[in-house]
Amino acid sequence: MEKVFIELEVVDDYPPVGVESVWAEKVAENIYKIKNIPFYSKEVCIEDEVSTSKGSDGEAIFSGVISDEGNSTLRIIFFGDDEESSQLVLAEISTMGCSWEGMSKKFFSVNVPSNIDFDDVADYLERKSEAGVLDYEYGMVRQ
Repeated sequence: MEKVFIELEVVDDYPPVGVESVWAEKVAENIYKIKNIPFYSKEVCIEDEVSTSKGSDGEAIFSGVISDEGNSTLRIIFFGDDEESSQLVLAEISTMGCSWEGMSKKFFSVNVPSNIDFDDVADYLERKSEAGVLDYEYGMVRQ
């Protein structure tokens, strides 16, 4: 696997980086399939096939999406230090058919596959947000 680098638009210091790297499998020259859930990008989702250009050091720089599987991405940040609450939320999301990756104990990216009702997942997160457990945002939404 290789890294594909995605330039990000930073607004009001968010995201905290200007470039995100994602793991990808090379499909052909300058074409890759994304293999992890992005944490900041709003342009790609896991399993997207993307085109790239070569950077100054030979790295693969994201150019555009060639094809997608219909996946959508959400991001969650948990408040407080209650890891039990976060684990319960992540377990529920998994039960709903989603997968997730953690950057820290509080920050997670979530893949909502095309066959899962995006609104059900977003509604669940909204209820948890209203309860003060977490906040969430949309990444790339295709549903």
